[in-house]
Amino acid sequence: MNTILIETDTANLSGQTVTINASPVYYISGQRYEDTIYQTSHNGLARWEIASKEPILVSSELLFESISHNIYLEPGDSIHVENKNGTTKYTGRGSEKLTLIQKISDKLTKLQKPSNPNYYTTKSLQDYLEWNSYLNIESNITTSLLDEAKPNLTVDSYQFLKQILLAKIEHRRIFKFDHLREKAEVFGIKGSSLCNIFDSTLNNEVATWLRSIREQVNFDVYYYQYVRTLYNRQHGFTSDKEVKISPKRKLSYYELAKKVYQGELLDQYYAFLIPKEVLKEEGYTSSNIKLLKDFYSGNGNTSMKYVKYVRKAENDLISTSLIKGNSSPNFELTDAWGMKVSKVNLLGKITIMMFPGSEGKENTAYINKIKEQFKQNDLVKIWSILDFPTTDQDSTEILFAGENYETIKRIFNITSVPAVHIINQNGKTNSTVYPSGEDSSYLYTIKHNVGAELTPILHDGPYILLRKDSIEVISIDTKKATSQKYAFGEKVSFKARTDKYEELFDIHLEYKHQPPPSVFEMPEELVVLSDIEGNFSALRKLLEANRIIDKNMNWTFGKNHLILNGDIVDRGNQVTECLWLIYALEQKAKKSGGHVHFILGNHEILNLNKRNIYANSKYIRNASLIKIPYAELYSERTEIGKWLRTKNIMEKIGNYLFVHGGISPEMNTVDLPIHEINNLARKYYSEDSTAIASSDRNLKTIFNYSTSPFWFRKYYREKEKNMDVIIHNTLHKFDVKKIVTGHTIVADHITQHYDGKVINTDTRHSKGKSEALLIKNYKLYRIDTTGKQYPL
Repeated sequence: MNTILIETDTANLSGQTVTINASPVYYISGQRYEDTIYQTSHNGLARWEIASKEPILVSSELLFESISHNIYLEPGDSIHVENKNGTTKYTGRGSEKLTLIQKISDKLTKLQKPSNPNYYTTKSLQDYLEWNSYLNIESNITTSLLDEAKPNLTVDSYQFLKQILLAKIEHRRIFKFDHLREKAEVFGIKGSSLCNIFDSTLNNEVATWLRSIREQVNFDVYYYQYVRTLYNRQHGFTSDKEVKISPKRKLSYYELAKKVYQGELLDQYYAFLIPKEVLKEEGYTSSNIKLLKDFYSGNGNTSMKYVKYVRKAENDLISTSLIKGNSSPNFELTDAWGMKVSKVNLLGKITIMMFPGSEGKENTAYINKIKEQFKQNDLVKIWSILDFPTTDQDSTEILFAGENYETIKRIFNITSVPAVHIINQNGKTNSTVYPSGEDSSYLYTIKHNVGAELTPILHDGPYILLRKDSIEVISIDTKKATSQKYAFGEKVSFKARTDKYEELFDIHLEYKHQPPPSVFEMPEELVVLSDIEGNFSALRKLLEANRIIDKNMNWTFGKNHLILNGDIVDRGNQVTECLWLIYALEQKAKKSGGHVHFILGNHEILNLNKRNIYANSKYIRNASLIKIPYAELYSERTEIGKWLRTKNIMEKIGNYLFVHGGISPEMNTVDLPIHEINNLARKYYSEDSTAIASSDRNLKTIFNYSTSPFWFRKYYREKEKNMDVIIHNTLHKFDVKKIVTGHTIVADHITQHYDGKVINTDTRHSKGKSEALLIKNYKLYRIDTTGKQYPL
């Protein structure tokens, strides 16, 4: 029998369609994948049938709500789930495994918790010892019930359940101990006492058994935590920072594990340690390169499938880190004085790493040309990366890789020399350029790539301050503020920068701003995006690739509509430029018969209320340059602030409702039409604390953090019960068929929820995962920065 069947009465599902996630039982740490099993229905039964020759793990919060982790099922199992009066019962072949887990869970739930119920905090030595005793009881109960059920379980299912249930207990024990260790000085506990506590509590019989497993390992982070804590035990739990942050620490973990684990457990440990803790967290330090060389050599101990997995994981990490905008590879080189230099030491400056290769006049010439381009800029640091010392260059501009030179070239994917790799001031990859022969085009490329990184650092604005009888336009260039004044009523035009080097676009000041309508007819095409948060590059790429604007920032979308669904401000370093682009497009779209909608999100409201907790530090500095507090940058005395205060917090276009966060059940009871909701909210954009404290229930609901349309998250997080009913009420209230939100990231792409009634447009723009929603002739598409359209 190569199938696994799960079924339940459809009445148990309250009308919802349920999916089940299925995955292999044993997999290499970090390589787990899941298949989605869809529900079918027949004769009042909901069924999920899974074809599998091997045991699998399944999960479904709704179907197995009494079980908090993945469920082990075997070919031939046929499980019936019955739910009566809030009690779940499992019957059928294989149900003994679920019944056992449920029984263990029920027993453990009835135990009296320690006086501090949280295992992730430790308040005293007594707190730890109390928890240790409690976990011993949990362990004894679990072991006893497992052994009692053993005759009814297969050997494999018994082994699996024993391992995951006991590892869960030991994971909490060692977590609790780690918190005790961190606060040892506060509690007056000496290192020698910690050693005794470690020996007596973390080396119990169950923990020793878990660490002795050699095959069929379901890896738990407990195994990593134990080696890490054992390393500190070997150093007497010293408070010496050199031990805690030693660059050779991960190499020590690697070597120590050889003494603790064997067989597949050791392989699984390395598959966790190397990609995640070594390469991703620390990168290519000298000791980590040594670790990699030892691991890849195998020494006849490591299974080849694990070597291949780690090699692939490493290559994937390198490939990902070399994508523009992603964090560049971590590395460690040596300067002329023998001091270690890593990526961390280069943060704050744009770094040009030159790989000159063999010596010669040609290479010296290209190095000198690059230096000449940036010699006056103290925000750019240029280094030549060599294998061993040379006398041909200024020693202050050389870093040595020694015997690791080829490894350093590999992690930056330097396929030939000479080569130039550019890292921005935040340690993120910009580009790799290959100079060649007499062609000097590489200088143009390097200049523009570095210039694009310098643009948001050196430039900002313009900021338009509205005086009593004049208008002041202030721009910041190369960290200096320049001002130009105009008489009030005078025609004012100015320029703002894009994300590209020395590229600007025109803006015309519009003196009068009227609140837009709240209801619109559906255009032929409509594009929605949200949560740009100062990322001009993402905004431009999306608009340009999908022919909403051209390369000169002109509107090319005709009579169609663009919706910015909130949170254009904060976090990023080109917020001002994003706002001016929207401001300019609003005017240009209107002339073409199109429309730009800007629906305010919680971050706009925060800034209108002079709260800058998410602002990029650049704007705090720049506010001081123009001699006004940051809180005033969006005040009513600025053009941007005045303009933002005319916008809506929700709009209805055709059969769609657009809102930044969502509509809470409380908002459904606000007995106002959409235009009155917007009008009421607009009066308090700068006074949300007054609105929240108001006795006016409608006003309070609109601004309260848990119920507000621009704060609500419960479509996706901490979901309300009966959310389907809540959404149905919203659709009825606003006479729409779908709700489109931003605010909460749930995926790297546009997603539909609740049978397509809710659409989420918030994607990870800062990670290069930018998408927008296209509604074209009533059909839905995801669109990206390449201009491709994917049916939703």
